[in-house]
Amino acid sequence: MTISGFPTSIYDTGPKKRRVVGLALLAVLLTLFLAFNRVPKLDTVQADLAVAASPVAECFQGFCIEAAPESSLLSRWWDFSVTYLRLVTVGMIFAFLVAGITEAFLFPKSGDWSLSATGVKGSLKGLIVGPAMNLCSACIVPVASAFRRRGSGVETTLAITQGSSTLNLPAIIMATMVFAPLIGGTRIGLSLAGALLIGPLVAKIVRSDDDAIEMLPVDIASPGADGVGWGQALSGAFREWIKITAGHVLRLAPVMVLAGFASGLAIQWISPATVNAWLGDDVLGILIAATLGIAINVPLLFEIPLVAVLLLSGMGTAPAAALLFTAAAGGPITFWGLAKVMPGKVVAAFGASTWGLGTAGGLAVLAFVSLGAGPDFGLRAKYAAANEPEPTTAASSLQDALPAPGVGTTNMRFTDVTNQAGIATAHVVSDLVAGMPEPADMYGGAVAEDFDGDGWVDLFVLGGEAPSHLYMNQGDGTFAEETTARGADQLPDVGAAAAAADYDNDGDMDIVVVSPQAPHHLMINNGSGQFTVDSTMLTEPESMATSPSWGDVDNDGMLELVLGEWNSETAYAYDVDSSPSSDLDTLAEAPGRPNQPQTRPTLIGSTGFAPLFMYRNVGQGRLELYEFRKIRAIDLWVFAPRFADLNDDGLADLAVVSDFGMSRVYRNIGDGMFELVAGAADVFTDENGMGAAIGDYDNDGDLDWFVSSIFGQTDVAKAGHGGTGNRLYRNDASMAFSDVAGDAGVREGGWGWAASFGDLDNDGDLDLYHVNGWVQDEREGDPQEFNDQPAVLFENLGAGAFEEVAQAAGAADNGQGRGVILFDFDNDGDLDIFLTNNHEYGVDGATSIRNPGAPVLLRNDTVNGNHWLKVTLEGTPPLHRDGIGSRVYVTVGGVTQMRELHASTNYLTQEPGRIAHFGVGVATTVDEVRVEWVDGEIDILTNVAADQQISISGR
Repeated sequence: MTISGFPTSIYDTGPKKRRVVGLALLAVLLTLFLAFNRVPKLDTVQADLAVAASPVAECFQGFCIEAAPESSLLSRWWDFSVTYLRLVTVGMIFAFLVAGITEAFLFPKSGDWSLSATGVKGSLKGLIVGPAMNLCSACIVPVASAFRRRGSGVETTLAITQGSSTLNLPAIIMATMVFAPLIGGTRIGLSLAGALLIGPLVAKIVRSDDDAIEMLPVDIASPGADGVGWGQALSGAFREWIKITAGHVLRLAPVMVLAGFASGLAIQWISPATVNAWLGDDVLGILIAATLGIAINVPLLFEIPLVAVLLLSGMGTAPAAALLFTAAAGGPITFWGLAKVMPGKVVAAFGASTWGLGTAGGLAVLAFVSLGAGPDFGLRAKYAAANEPEPTTAASSLQDALPAPGVGTTNMRFTDVTNQAGIATAHVVSDLVAGMPEPADMYGGAVAEDFDGDGWVDLFVLGGEAPSHLYMNQGDGTFAEETTARGADQLPDVGAAAAAADYDNDGDMDIVVVSPQAPHHLMINNGSGQFTVDSTMLTEPESMATSPSWGDVDNDGMLELVLGEWNSETAYAYDVDSSPSSDLDTLAEAPGRPNQPQTRPTLIGSTGFAPLFMYRNVGQGRLELYEFRKIRAIDLWVFAPRFADLNDDGLADLAVVSDFGMSRVYRNIGDGMFELVAGAADVFTDENGMGAAIGDYDNDGDLDWFVSSIFGQTDVAKAGHGGTGNRLYRNDASMAFSDVAGDAGVREGGWGWAASFGDLDNDGDLDLYHVNGWVQDEREGDPQEFNDQPAVLFENLGAGAFEEVAQAAGAADNGQGRGVILFDFDNDGDLDIFLTNNHEYGVDGATSIRNPGAPVLLRNDTVNGNHWLKVTLEGTPPLHRDGIGSRVYVTVGGVTQMRELHASTNYLTQEPGRIAHFGVGVATTVDEVRVEWVDGEIDILTNVAADQQISISGR
C-alpha cells in the first residue's frame, strides 16, 4: 500500500510503520490530555491561590494549613492522600498509555532510531520530550522508564523526568504570575539547571556502573525495506501496547498508592507552628525545605499554592525558593520507579543532586535577601495577603476615611479616554433625523462582561440601526473591535438594550439583546468569546421592549429572564387612564366606553398576561414564557425591571421601574411566583420612573432602591409628567420603604435615565451616578429645556447624605445620556464609567439637527490612598455557577458593607454585577469576608489582604 504524498522511506519497514501510527496516537492523546485536563488545571490552581491568599481554616486539594479543631491526624492524612491519588489518576493513565506507545510503536525492540546520547546533548534530547508531557514527577516515571528501556542514556532519562514536572509551560507561567521575580526566577533557573546538568553530573559520577544497567535488547534494523505490511506491523504493535501498558500499571500503580499515603503523612507535619519554628530565612530552614520537597510527591502545579500558603504563614523567602523547586522535581515515587530501570547508585545520585540544587538555590536567595536588594521577595501583590502584621495604618472605622457631611469637596477625578481606548462607534436611529424621535430617542444599550474569560471586562455596545460593536479588552487600557471575528455581527435588526449572564450555566457569558420589534435575540457564547445568535426563542414583547434582566427566581441554579415593555398602544388598549388600579379584575368601566383589558391571542393562550414578561429557564438552554404573577395585574410603561432580594428571605424579588407613576415591587413567594406588594401607590411615588440602581448605600445590611425621574419639568402641556425628581427608597428591612431623596440630596437629576451605585472613591460607601437628557417635542415645550444637561455624580458623604460633584470630578458628560456602566476596565481596583448617548441635538437657525451620539469612557484617576477588594463566587450545583443572588459581606473596622451579585440592567445597560467591588478606605487588610449563598450556606475568610480580586468556591 502506498500513501500518496509521503516518501516511502518513511514507512518502508515494519518499525517505521509502527512509528508513524505511534506518533499519530501520541498527538491525539496529548491534545486530549492538555485540552481536558491540563488547561482546566490552571483554573483549579487559581482557585487554590484564592484560598491560599486568605489563610483561615480552609483547604485546597486536600491540604489544610490550619487543621479544623475537630479533625484528627488520621482524617487529615486520609483526605490528603485520597485527594492526591484522585488528582494524579488521569495523569498516570496518560503516562501508562504513552509509555506503552513509546515501547510498542515509537521504539520497538527491532527499532532503528538510536536514543543514546551523553552529556548536555543527552539532556537536550530529554527536554524535547519532558516539558511537552505536562506530568508531575511521579506521573512521568512510566514514560521516562519506557525511554530508558529502549536505550536512552541517563542524561536523557533524567531530563525527561525533571523537564516534565518543572519546565512545563503552565508551571513556568504560574511561577512567574504568582511569585515575586526573585522566587519565580529562581524556580525557572533551578529547573533549567536541573534538567540540563543533573543528568550529565550523575552520569559522570556513576559512569562506571552504566554498562551494567539492564535494558531490553535493541537491534538496529537494516536500513532497507523489510516487506512487512501495515496489518502485520500494527497488529503486533497494538498487542504489545496493551501488554506493556498493563505491565507498567502492575509495577507502578500499587507503589503509587503506598507512596501517595506516605506523602500524605509527611505533609501533615506542616502547620503554622512548624512553619514559623523550622522554615525561617536561615540555613536550617533551607535544608528542611529542600528535604521536605524530595520527601513528598505532589500533583502537577500543587507546589504553587503550597508555597504561597506557606509564605503567607510565615515561611522565609529562601526556604520557599528551595521548596518550590524540590517539591516539583522529585519524590519517593519518582526515585522508586527510576530504580527499576537504573542502578540504585544512579537514583541515589539523582536524588542527592536534586536536593543539593534546591539547597543551593535557597542559599543564593538567602544571600540576596540578606543584602536587602529588592522591594518584594515573596508573592506578587495580587496574592500577597494576611501574613503581614496588623497594619498600623488601618482605620479604626471606615468612617475615618470619609469627609464630614457637607464639606463640599471631592478627590474624585475622571479622564475621558474614549479615543485612547480605541472605542469608535455611534448610536444611529433614522427616525431621529426624520423628526420622529419617540420612542427612538429612548434607546442606547450596552453591556460590560468578560466574554472570553481572560480576566478583563469587555464591552458590547449597541448601535441602534448602526452595527453593534464587540470591544475585547486587551489588558493594556485599550479595546480591540472584534465584532465580525467573534460572530457578534449577526443581529438582524435594531438593538435597544442588552444584558449578559451565563444563562445556560456552561461557564461563559451569553448576551440577550432586545429590539423595538420582536423577536429578540440570544447571543450564545461557545466558551471562547465566539457567538451564535438564536432569534426564535424570545417572541414577547411584540414591540417596544425595554430593559432585560436575569435572575434565579426559584434558586435552581438556572437564570430566568424578565423583559419590560414601554408601549403607548398597549397602554391605551388596557385603558389605564380610567382607573388607578392595577388589578385586572377590579378595573371599572369608564363612562361611555368599556374598560375591559385587551390581550393579544399570541400570548400562549393566557388572558392574564400584561406587558411585563418573564421567561422560565427549563434547562438545556431553553427559555419558556410563563405567567409569574399570583394575581393578574397590569404593568404598563415598564422601563427597568430588575431582580433583588428586598426582604432578606433568600428569594429574588422584582423591582419594576415604570413611567407615569406605575413603579411597583413584586415579592417572590417561592417556586418562581410573585405577588404584588400592597400599597405601592402610597410608597412608590416616582412620577416618571426610568432608571434603577439597587444597593446598600447606608451600610445597614439591606438593599435600597434608587429610581431616576424628571426634575423641574415646567411646560404646562406636560404637566402629567410631573417634575418632582428622583426617588431614593430607603429599605428599613422587610420591604419597609420610605423616600429619603430630599434629605439625602439626590432629588435633582434633570431628566434622568440609567443609574448605578458604586464606590467610586473606594472610601467604603456607595456613590451614585446617573445620566440624563431629553429633547422635548416642539409642540409640547422647549426642546432645549433638558438638552445639553450634564450627567450627575452624587458622592456619598456618609450619614445618609450625598453631594453632587460631577463637574468637579470631570464626570459631567453633556450628551443625551441613556445608559451607564460602572466597572473596572483597567483592573486597577477603582471603578471607571462607561456611558451611552442616544444622539446629539442642536439648532441651526430655525432647523433642529440630530446627529448620532457617541459613547464615552471615563477612566477613574482618583488618587487618595484608599484600598479595595473584588470578590467573585464559584457556585456548585444546584447554585448558579457565578453565585447570582448570593451576598458578599466585607467588614473593616466594625463597618460591614454588602453586595448582592446580580445580572440585572439599570435601564438598557448592564455592569458586571457578578463581581462584588468594595472600597475599604485606608485599611490594607479586610477583617472578614463573609459569603451568604442563596441556599443558606455560609463561607467566611478572615484577615484578607486588600488590593486584590479573590474567588470563593461554594461547597
